Amino acid sequence: FVRKRRSLEQYLRVGNAASKEYVLERLRSFGLSISTRKFQWDAGGDKWKPGMPTDAKIVIHAFVTWMKNQEPDFESCCLVPQGRERPIRDSFKLPALRELYCDPPYYCVLTAEGKNLYVEPGRDNVFKCLVLFVYIIMKRYGGRLLKSELTSGSMQGIHKVLQDGGWLHR
Repeated sequence: FVRKRRSLEQYLRVGNAASKEYVLERLRSFGLSISTRKFQWDAGGDKWKPGMPTDAKIVIHAFVTWMKNQEPDFESCCLVPQGRERPIRDSFKLPALRELYCDPPYYCVLTAEGKNLYVEPGRDNVFKCLVLFVYIIMKRYGGRLLKSELTSGSMQGIHKVLQDGGWLHR
């Protein structure tokens, strides 16, 4: 029980520790709506104020946390926070999600060769970057990510979304 709780709590650790309840509230609001109409990419819900994580940051954090549960090295090799460069020791040769700006949130995909693939800024930027990142892993790397395959086990959901959306053709 304690292990499961710790596992779930890591999804709530975005930004400062005081925002755990806020992050949980935002995640619940996304889950209650089939669409993303409650998603405020550059802010958050009614209780949001500057200094709290934006909805875009919460989505990226949830994805990275989920991926870390599959691949413990995911964050260190596949996420480049604003103002940082990819570590030189990074010999994984995989793409990464790069945070270009925090305010307003703006992400791109960094190729293994070090080229930024820019996605249109704005409301859908975070989602398009996640799809592009997974698409590159699927097409260029045959679904292999470090020690896992995106087409196996818990990764099956991402693979299905990409297939159903026409992103993957067999």
